[in-house]
This record gives sequence, structure tokens and C-alpha cells, in this order.
Amino acid sequence: MAALERQATTDDGAWKFPDGADYYVLALRSTTTTDLTPDEIHDYGLAEVARIHAEMRTIIETVEFQGDLQTFFDFIRHDSTN
Repeated sequence: MAALERQATTDDGAWKFPDGADYYVLALRSTTTTDLTPDEIHDYGLAEVARIHAEMRTIIETVEFQGDLQTFFDFIRHDSTN
């Protein structure tokens, strides 16, 4: 096990292999319903997170919660009155 750990790399992802980036594009096309590139999908995901966070901040203001977004998420996860 220790010998394998010494050989392991931290550069996760298909792109570390020969033609890995091309493989990843083909894998996305075969497992999704989109022709978006990996970068476009990533950017879309980031935009969605930003949109959802903006909506959550509006909710925070509406309910007059005292704290930031992360504190609100923690409250929602752990509040026993939900």
C-alpha cells in the first residue's frame, strides 16, 4: 500500500492521460444532453451558484436573519424548529 501511495499523483482527472481532454469532451457528450464544452458547463455551474446565492441573500433580508450566507446555511441545517 505504501508503495502505491508513493506512486500516486494528485493531478486528478482524465486530462492527465494522453488525449485525456478529448476523452473528457467525448464522455460529456455521451453522458449528457448538451454540446457545451467542459469550460462552458463549468461557467454555467458557477453562474447558477451565484444566482442561487443571490436568491438566498434576498431571503436572508426578507426574514431579517442576522448573519452572512454561510451562517444562514448553518442555521438552516441545524435549527431544530425547521
